[in-house]
Amino acid sequence: MKLSKRKSTFISNNDLILKDKIYDKNKPMNITHNRKKPKITLVKENTVSEEKITLVEEDTIPEEKNTMVEDNTIPEDKITISETSSKKGSGCIKWIFIILVIVIGWHHFSGAHSKEEISYKKYSNSKFGFSIEYPNTFTIKTNPNNDDSKIFSSSDNTTELTVSARNNISNESVSSVYNNLLTKHKDSYHKQEGNWFIMYWMENNLIVYQKSIVGSGSIDSFIIKYPMEQKQQYDKIITHLNESFKTPTIEERH
Repeated sequence: MKLSKRKSTFISNNDLILKDKIYDKNKPMNITHNRKKPKITLVKENTVSEEKITLVEEDTIPEEKNTMVEDNTIPEDKITISETSSKKGSGCIKWIFIILVIVIGWHHFSGAHSKEEISYKKYSNSKFGFSIEYPNTFTIKTNPNNDDSKIFSSSDNTTELTVSARNNISNESVSSVYNNLLTKHKDSYHKQEGNWFIMYWMENNLIVYQKSIVGSGSIDSFIIKYPMEQKQQYDKIITHLNESFKTPTIEERH
């Protein structure tokens, strides 16, 4: 029997047998796989699909919200707050208006009332020949034994009006009479012009107003004392007293 010669194949440790093929571990294997290569459809899948587009449309603002934005309206809860604030604001304005009406009405009423009440009586001094018009609400407070002066008082006894005259025995000038009075009332308002002067000052919360007319025969004066808080009312009365104070015989002795 003949033995056939067969070539023996020696496989080193670094070799592998795979499907009757010999591979060397040190060499890269060129193994083919049965997996299919990625298709281009994968790229298409990454694009926005119809479902995603639908989702985007669903994520948009609902119709109700869009209507609110388009109409520029305010939600009901905010409207309630605004109405409350407006009610508060209108309430404040209402009270301010009421207060103004009361104040203006009071001033109008008091002004009209004072105009209705202020009428004047005339007093004439037979001895010295002077005359003056005083408010008809004033009454004679005292009646001296001589006719040199007369004192009137307001109905509430807060105001006093004195009219008087004296003979100019010392031949005083208007300047000397004015300066003598000024030394007694340095903190006063004063004015001198021609043969007359006016001066007023504060005395125990009262305003004292004096006007004097100096002549060679006599010195005629009136003095009114009234509360400081009634100054506005008496400003008009004093104006009338000044205008109505007549002294036609001051150059004569009496």
